[in-house]
Amino acid sequence: MTNNGRLWELLAKQFDGHITEDELRELQALLNEQQDMIPYGELLSELRGLSLRPGPEDKETKGNSLSTIMQSIRGKREETAAGEMVAETAGRRKGFYAWVGVAAAVLVIGTVYFFRKDARGGSSPAESYDKIVTKTGSRTLINLPDSSTVVLNSACQFAYNKDFGVKKREMRLTGEAFFDIHGNPDMPLVVHAGNVIIRVLGTSFNVRAYAEDSFVEATLIKGVIEVSLKSDPERKILLRPNEKIVIRNEVGKTVSPADTTKSRAEVISVTQLAVDPRDSSYVETAWMKDKLIFRKESFASLAARMERWYQVKIALADTSLRTLLFTGSFEKETVEEAFRALQHSASFSYSIDGKTITVTRRK
Repeated sequence: MTNNGRLWELLAKQFDGHITEDELRELQALLNEQQDMIPYGELLSELRGLSLRPGPEDKETKGNSLSTIMQSIRGKREETAAGEMVAETAGRRKGFYAWVGVAAAVLVIGTVYFFRKDARGGSSPAESYDKIVTKTGSRTLINLPDSSTVVLNSACQFAYNKDFGVKKREMRLTGEAFFDIHGNPDMPLVVHAGNVIIRVLGTSFNVRAYAEDSFVEATLIKGVIEVSLKSDPERKILLRPNEKIVIRNEVGKTVSPADTTKSRAEVISVTQLAVDPRDSSYVETAWMKDKLIFRKESFASLAARMERWYQVKIALADTSLRTLLFTGSFEKETVEEAFRALQHSASFSYSIDGKTITVTRRK
């Protein structure tokens, strides 16, 4: 396979959430080699869901599709540049409220053509999606055509059907987002996040579904949402206000089931929302107020959140560190101040080399 073909394949795997660590490193190397030819953002916008293993009957069709995409990218760079915006911040030392004024806009970033397998194993173009990619350390506010709004957290991939609100309302999320959805009983909203499908009539809720996390979490603030698993779509779970559901991302099992009775292969955990006693806000949506709050959270999970929060890479050198539990919150602390605070709760050492932080057991 040529480097270019391999690049397309790895990007497709990344968007599907099935890329390995080695493949991620390979992808970055290929992007570095070809960054002058095709901008990273444009590749992501064009490749969501594109299968790169054509069968004999559709090889020519897919080849033509790739050729068309490449020509479109090269021919429309200047045209699309004005329509692209990703909200960024320089750091987390003085609060984060200014992002609202910067990012409050309608973001239409390219068109993504999805290719889906048909019953005979071939592929055909299904429908077009508008795609938004946010960087680490950023917040982005999206105003949708039906007056609904979505706030994207750091390092998200988000898409919604291009004719949103005309015949249907459908979204795809990898990452974390807060949804405030305009009610429309005749056209429910459907959100695909990890291995979970969420059906909404009109409500406010939060979804956390990062590809690297071991779970998908849906938090309901008001209204009603219906949650189902892609592996068991007939089983419906209704969430009421102030409830959240946590589902194992890889296999559709819960992280901490409240009820250990396993009536089916998957066990669903529905719990009440946690409240921050300082201001009575919900812990699950504290990120919208520029707070990173954690309650009895493992070091492995917290490190992943801190990577997105502080735009760093955290390596836990000792596997025993992964299970350490922490409770606390960060708001205006620098990453070094945050690690010093964590050391009050557990015995470990750390070193900082640029954007990489290595954590070891204290000897």
